[in-house]
Amino acid sequence: MGIDPDWSRIGCAGGLSEHIPILLAQLVSKDAVVRERAFMTLVHDLAWNENAYEATPYAICRIVHDLRSIETPDPALLLTLLRRLGNAEAASPDYIQWRGEPTNLIVLCRQLLEAHLDLYVRFLDDSKSKTGALDVITSFRLNSQSAEKALKDAMGRETSSEGRAQFVEAINDLREWNQATEAVDAPSLPEGYLEKRLELRRDQTAFLANPDRRKIAAPGELSYFALRSRLLGVVIRALRRASS
Repeated sequence: MGIDPDWSRIGCAGGLSEHIPILLAQLVSKDAVVRERAFMTLVHDLAWNENAYEATPYAICRIVHDLRSIETPDPALLLTLLRRLGNAEAASPDYIQWRGEPTNLIVLCRQLLEAHLDLYVRFLDDSKSKTGALDVITSFRLNSQSAEKALKDAMGRETSSEGRAQFVEAINDLREWNQATEAVDAPSLPEGYLEKRLELRRDQTAFLANPDRRKIAAPGELSYFALRSRLLGVVIRALRRASS
């Protein structure tokens, strides 16, 4: 993993971070309830209100290590968390000591996130993890050109028209996030594709608003907490576009 900090001496939103390694280990638990509770707490303690904290980059390193090295029961959950941790809008503190050098915390988190494009591309071939991988790749800023090339290469390998359309949507999201105006030339969309995507978004929104959601399965590939985090990201992105 490269860096093994003294968690009891570095900060997070809740104070010191001695509990963070336990939560990170719970992300790969076989128990879905344990994983989701750990996810919710980590989002709060490491990315509260879109902030990065001293412990955040260390957590990014640990999650990447687990995705590469062990069999994880829910990679999509880890990928969704990575996207949140690597896309901070503010930091507390602004700079930390990283490998003996004062380093901008926001930039560091983004660099650590974007250093593993090859890993995220591997999950594009897994139907259960594809959405999470696309969310990470389309959030790239420092290496957006490499991310776009990877998405185009994956689209070239895709055999279904619906799958190709999903990659077109992702490439356009990446360009929009980076304020590029040129749209991707899209293949012909399968009949009813847009209607199905809109219906899924409606179902997901209704699921989040349902007080009895614990008794039913979440629509699509993501768990409740990953789905909530993803839709919050969509809302934040829309607000940023509206204010720019």
